[in-house]
Amino acid sequence: MFFSDNPQDEAARNQLLDEMVKEMVEKAGGKECWVSLPYTKRLVQEKELIQQVQIELGERAYQQLSLEEKMEVDFYIYTGCCMHKDLNATKGGAERMARSWEEKKVIPPVALMSKAQETAAETAEVPKKGNRGRQPERGAVKLTNLLGALLKNKNPKKGHQDCFHAFCRKTLGTKILFPDTSNNRYQSHGYAATEVVHHRWLYTNFLLNMQDQKATAGGLNHMEQNALAGLTDDATFTELQIFSLYSQAISLPFSELVRAPYHQSRNGLDLGQDLDHLLEHHQAIIDNPNILIGPDVSWKTTTLDGKPWHNPDAIEIILCHQYQYPHLRAALTTFFEGALKTWKTFTQDILNNPNLTGATPKQQYMAFRCPANDLNEGSLGCLRKMYRSFPCLTFGQLNAWLMCR
Repeated sequence: MFFSDNPQDEAARNQLLDEMVKEMVEKAGGKECWVSLPYTKRLVQEKELIQQVQIELGERAYQQLSLEEKMEVDFYIYTGCCMHKDLNATKGGAERMARSWEEKKVIPPVALMSKAQETAAETAEVPKKGNRGRQPERGAVKLTNLLGALLKNKNPKKGHQDCFHAFCRKTLGTKILFPDTSNNRYQSHGYAATEVVHHRWLYTNFLLNMQDQKATAGGLNHMEQNALAGLTDDATFTELQIFSLYSQAISLPFSELVRAPYHQSRNGLDLGQDLDHLLEHHQAIIDNPNILIGPDVSWKTTTLDGKPWHNPDAIEIILCHQYQYPHLRAALTTFFEGALKTWKTFTQDILNNPNLTGATPKQQYMAFRCPANDLNEGSLGCLRKMYRSFPCLTFGQLNAWLMCR
């Protein structure tokens, strides 16, 4: 083999290297011209030469392999992160649901416009700030973003975290930590939607209380007014309920499947049956929404894994008051249709991969893939990647970089 320590292989490598070096010098115009080149240019050409030698040696070594060995070398499987798949599926469902309001010609969620958009709407001018010509944002995701910025801001010097905690202690006797939608966190919007559904009155009363306190100073600011408008809008609350149902029935059970500690050693290439069940469960709810919001709903048949709800109180609120929201059932079906379409796209790497279908157990073991990309995500993943890029970085420098980013 050309990568062994055999003297004959070493001689072959040296001969190839000498031939390619000679060819490189001749292309430069001879030895004198080669020596006269700037050091940086010579270094670049030498690196390219080494790469060409490696490719040539690799090709020669590959041609000496048996057919079975070539099949193992050529076996390549790519699978994406399951948490990103769920994130994109949720986004696909949300976008499909947002379009359905206009398609069905019903009143959509209240527009939660920025100051620039609001001024432009009043004066019929193009806004000077923000995305020009962009439609105003609305709906559950925009509301959970606003509440995250107000009640759990990623910058501890901003937001109303302390005031909200004090209000919760006075009202409930305990503190509530709002989900971290102000940061990039998996499923934070689903958690936030469930929390708002569960304690809608609490968040509304908190903003009304702030409005009373700020009465002499001009009232709520623009962001607080938008948050209050979203909380009191029935169409927006309809979307919040859909997000909560999808989160507890699909997203959270699926994340437990791929991220639970006892699944850390599980091969992501073996998720075919689980993904088939996931698609079938979506289709079953689309065909019969009563599975999720019917009169005899049971977590045993509703959740993806057949385990209890993560927040049964929020589910009970949705089921008890569903008839107050006439578009809830249609929005639920539309959301699941959008999510299913996205899931079918992002599961092709496993379900419709011909290389994986014909792979042997040995090949699947050799191509082991973690179900989720947790090693590169979150604070620990950020720390690991930073230390890999900057080995001499101190912890204080890392904190300063994160705070000022």
